[in-house]
Amino acid sequence: MLEAAEREGDPGVLAWLRGHRDEVAALDVQEFSALLRRRATLTREWQFFSKNIRCW
Repeated sequence: MLEAAEREGDPGVLAWLRGHRDEVAALDVQEFSALLRRRATLTREWQFFSKNIRCW
């Protein structure tokens, strides 16, 4: 799993994987892919929120 992430080169994912090696060992490719999709969704939602919030 770590090897695939290293090929992708996402520093955030790599940091998480390296910090959670034991948990990652139990993940299969589908679970890992779902985690990456969720992370991307949260990132997009946060970017949308931060661009559209109005500070008073």
